[in-house]
Amino acid sequence: MESDPDTPIRKRPFKATTTTNSKKNHTNPHQKYETSREAIFAARDLVVLASQLSQDRAEQSKMLDLLQIFREYTEKGQVRYASSIIASQVASLENISKRIDNKTKFQKPSQPPIQLPAQPSARLSIQPWTTVQRKAKSQGPHQGAKALKTRQLILIRTVQAPINPLKIRDAINNAFSQKGVDHKVIASVSLSKTNQNIILTTMQSFTGQYLLDQRAIWEKEVSFSTTQLNQSWFK
Repeated sequence: MESDPDTPIRKRPFKATTTTNSKKNHTNPHQKYETSREAIFAARDLVVLASQLSQDRAEQSKMLDLLQIFREYTEKGQVRYASSIIASQVASLENISKRIDNKTKFQKPSQPPIQLPAQPSARLSIQPWTTVQRKAKSQGPHQGAKALKTRQLILIRTVQAPINPLKIRDAINNAFSQKGVDHKVIASVSLSKTNQNIILTTMQSFTGQYLLDQRAIWEKEVSFSTTQLNQSWFK
């Protein structure tokens, strides 16, 4: 069949197709990962990107702490840095709570003297009675610190390592409870100023000497080398 030369020839429109080499992107939130480790690395990359985009220094510092946790897990398989931060914060909160508690105990308001009502005048003038009250001796700061030391026992350690104060406190109290002690024995667990040794502080009805005498009950609940009553010599 011959085509009419006057009829325009219809050409099929050309569609340009672009081919791109797909490259795996760890920062794509919709990317499907084959292993959990691959997903963790992608999350770490996102934290790095977020820290670079943030303009707030405080926010950047928090992101860098989070990045440090990712690095410890991906490189060493541990999260000791996060445990250390939590333990330090708990110890600081316990120390602050203890200082506030001590201040409220030491600062007792003095009782005002009792004033008698004025007596009506009579033929003989009656002198009003003057009551003299004996002021109760308030416990000074040195006495309060001394009383606190009698309730403390120092656990000497040869290796410095982070601890979980709440876990140690509950474990020791549970050990005493299993031996028939009805009341809680340990009030708080904290680290010394250099984070080297552990300080056990008992409830007011117990002492550091009691912990030392009953060492066989609780010594398996915490790792330490030896014990010492609080004599203000430890680091």
